[in-house]
Amino acid sequence: MPPFRELQPGMKNCLFPLAGALALFLPVVARGDFNVVENSLPRAEIVIAAKASEKAKFAAGELQTYLQRISGAKLPIVTDDAKPKDVAILVGPSKLTVGKGLRVPAGLTAARREEGFIVQTSANRLVLAGNDEGPYHGTEYAVYEFLRRLGVRWFMPSEYGEIVPQMTTIAVPELKLAEKPDFVMRNWGVHATPEMKQQEARWKIRNKMNPDAMFKTPTDSSARKLIPEKEYFQDRPELFALKEDKTPNRHMPNLSNPEALALAAATIKDYFRKNPAANSYGFSPDDGMPRDFRPETMKRNAGFTAQGGREGVAGEASISEEWMDFVNAVAAEVRKEFPDVYIAANGYANRDMPPQGRKLDPHLVMMFAAIWSCTLLAYDDQGCWQMVRQGQMLKRWAELSPNVWIYGFHYGMLVSGLAQSITFLPFAEAGTFTRNSRARSVSAYASAAVMCFASSAISDGV
Repeated sequence: MPPFRELQPGMKNCLFPLAGALALFLPVVARGDFNVVENSLPRAEIVIAAKASEKAKFAAGELQTYLQRISGAKLPIVTDDAKPKDVAILVGPSKLTVGKGLRVPAGLTAARREEGFIVQTSANRLVLAGNDEGPYHGTEYAVYEFLRRLGVRWFMPSEYGEIVPQMTTIAVPELKLAEKPDFVMRNWGVHATPEMKQQEARWKIRNKMNPDAMFKTPTDSSARKLIPEKEYFQDRPELFALKEDKTPNRHMPNLSNPEALALAAATIKDYFRKNPAANSYGFSPDDGMPRDFRPETMKRNAGFTAQGGREGVAGEASISEEWMDFVNAVAAEVRKEFPDVYIAANGYANRDMPPQGRKLDPHLVMMFAAIWSCTLLAYDDQGCWQMVRQGQMLKRWAELSPNVWIYGFHYGMLVSGLAQSITFLPFAEAGTFTRNSRARSVSAYASAAVMCFASSAISDGV
């Protein structure tokens, strides 16, 4: 399943494969309705709004640069406050894209579902425009989609990974394309130098991924901020969870105490007051298998062992029910004042099993992170019970929430038990094996209505 959906006249939900966006071929430019470059001479100008966004300005610069590298012709960049030439490329929303049957995606809500772009011809004008608000890169996607159709490819970050065809005439055929992403989030983390991170971020955008955050990530130990330890722990230990030895746990809230819940919600509401543009807040307990052993909390436990835990070991039980009860209640309290915001939590470690008998707040964002999964295989691979089990859990999480995203652990981590086996596969075979499995799993993501996917990291050795 591709990351973007292409909608064309006479077709519904026609899919534009990401693989096609990365496929190498020798470009053949058909004779079109008009030329923007002819015999290495510019025949058009690039038009942006007089008050264009920085993203639109950058996109216009990218278009100018690549067209010049392709043909030798440098198209001028002008603004829409002057009358354009008869042949023009309109980059980004402007007064020239208003009306005329053009529907440029726009808007920004806390749900983050408005991303998209169009590539469309009208008379002697080519429109490359999209939603550039907030974390969106619509106009840049439109420019890169047009360049892709000319044969440009970005296989790796930096110019080293580029393929730029050569042609003296660039013809534009009739085009009417609208795309929106199938997945809200399309990203992974990376450990690299600042320069390499910048190059990688641009490479992602060129291939219709998005390096910008859509929702806050519920990072390990972030729940510590909900009830400040220095302010409350010494005098109000009842606000905090109990460890198995019955001593207070200064790093985890009491999941059954109404005042603890109110303080946690107050912390989050204060964040939104100070950050009115924020759409979400995320929190998670410490890494490992944290648990609140207070009797009131343990009464709500369903009695399941965590996926990676040992049967009969109290500290390795699943706590999905009591944890999600707390998260649900915090979200409900926060949304009394901020109804549109989202609260992000994670289904990870001893919380990765979907809770039984619970309904989740529709404004919860769930990060599903099954660290024990054998990530080399696909969800439909019956030879791996771990992946089959993960697929079942993912499907159930998606039934409980419309806002589930996957935090995928890459195969190089020592969490799958398969890290050594990759060493014995020839590089090409390993790549094909992983690629085919991933493709099948991505289809499963879409079938389960998962909204996002991201990988934990791409290490230096991968």
